[in-house]
Amino acid sequence: MSSPFVSYVIATYNRRQSLARVIESVLSQSYDNFEIVVVCNSTDSTPELFEDGRFSEHESIRYHHVDERLGVIRARNLGYELADGEILVTVDDDAVFASPRTTANVVRLLEPDHVGIVAMKVVNGPDDTVEFPLPGSDLQERVPLLRPPMREPPADGPTRVTTFTGCGNAIHREVFETIGRFPPTFDYGSEELDFSLRALDAGFDIVYSPDCRVIHYEDPAGRFTGDKILKENLTNRLSMSIRNHPARYVVLSFFLWTTQLLIRSGGDLSLLFDAYADLLSDLRWLLANRDPISDRTISRVNELGGRIY
Repeated sequence: MSSPFVSYVIATYNRRQSLARVIESVLSQSYDNFEIVVVCNSTDSTPELFEDGRFSEHESIRYHHVDERLGVIRARNLGYELADGEILVTVDDDAVFASPRTTANVVRLLEPDHVGIVAMKVVNGPDDTVEFPLPGSDLQERVPLLRPPMREPPADGPTRVTTFTGCGNAIHREVFETIGRFPPTFDYGSEELDFSLRALDAGFDIVYSPDCRVIHYEDPAGRFTGDKILKENLTNRLSMSIRNHPARYVVLSFFLWTTQLLIRSGGDLSLLFDAYADLLSDLRWLLANRDPISDRTISRVNELGGRIY
C-alpha cells in the first residue's frame, strides 16, 4: 500500500483543552506521513500551546492564527489552501479518533481512483449515540415529502453513501481541484451536502466505513444554539438548493425547510424573515455560482438511499 502525504485540517475557536486532546489523538495515529494544519481564531490562551507550550517543538504541526472570526467553513477552506497533503483529513477540534488505525484505514479506502471522500462514523462521546450516519427525526412524520436523509448503512463494512459530516472525513486533493472548496457564504451547516452533490456530479464516490470512527465531545464553547441553528439551517439549505438543484427541487426545498423552521420555532415569523434576509444578501453570489446537478446524479443519490434536499 502506498503512503500518500496526509494533512489533518483542524479549525478552532477558544477550545484550548479540546484542541490539545484532538492533536494528541492525531499524534497517536499509526500513520506517520502527515502534517497537522491548525487554523485558529481564538481569543483565549490557545495560541500559547504552539508558541512556547506543549506543541511548540512539533515540526509536523503548522499553526496559523487569524485575528478575524472566520467561522468554521471559511477556516477549514483556509486550512485546505495551506495544506500540502494528497489526502486532507478534517476532524472537529472537540473530537478524537477512536483508533490509532483510523488514518491507515482512510488511506486504504481512498486508493481506488473513483473514491474521492471517506465519511467517518461519528458517535457522541458522553452517551455513544450515533451522530453520523445521519439519524432520522420526528420531522419525517410532521413535514410532507421529507424522507430520512440517508439509508442506514450496513454495520460490517464500507459502503457507498451520498454525504458525510464535517466532524470527521477525508477528501482526496483531486476532489478540491475538480469542484473547488466549501461555499464561503455558508456560516453553519449544509456545506457537506453542497460539497457532496458537486462531488457526486463530478463522478466521485463517497465511501462510509464504520472502521473509521470519531468520538465527538461537543464542547459548548463557540457553539451555535437555538434560534441561530434554526436560522442558519434554513438559510444554508436554501442556498445549497439554489446553487445545486434543478428548479423543481428549489421550489420543494423552500416549502420543506420553511415548514421545518416554523414547526421547530413555534411559528416564529421574525426568525423566518431574518433567514430570508440573509439569503437575499447572498443571492447574487449564489446565482453567479449556480450549476445544477444532472438528473443522472439525482437518480444516483436516490438509488443509494440519500436525499438531495
